[in-house]
Amino acid sequence: DSLQVANVSYKPSSHPSFHPGRQASIYLEDLAIGSFGEVHPLLLEPLDIKQRVLYAEISLNPLLAKQSLHPIMKPISPFPSSERDWTIPLPKEASVQPIFDAIATFRSPLFEKAELIDLFISETQNVTLRFTYRDLLKTISFEEVETEHAKLMQIVLASLR
Repeated sequence: DSLQVANVSYKPSSHPSFHPGRQASIYLEDLAIGSFGEVHPLLLEPLDIKQRVLYAEISLNPLLAKQSLHPIMKPISPFPSSERDWTIPLPKEASVQPIFDAIATFRSPLFEKAELIDLFISETQNVTLRFTYRDLLKTISFEEVETEHAKLMQIVLASLR
């Protein structure tokens, strides 16, 4: 986000150095520019490392080449935001990218951002997202947030059908 580069996406990967199901590749348009994930426990065992280790590698040159030379500035609102968390159950092998693609189509003057805050994987996966809403001119009401959030949820659910 802070680089203000569009068309970045994440796709599941199967690199043997990473824990299965806890890794992804990073794409800029159709170009793979990196990967990240949890280092496979079998690689940590000989080093006597007991805790989880995360690793990421990103090629910055393609990102910097696409970076906007004219940063997008947004005014800071003196009014509080309102957040909604939503956990979406998905099949274990499903990608979360369609969810983010659907969110990117949502247009509302009150919608500020969506963040992935948790990803729990077992027989299925539970994707927990946090949505932030804010009005730049006044304190946003509960009803306004609920109305906009319901619209966003409909868009996301339609994308998963």
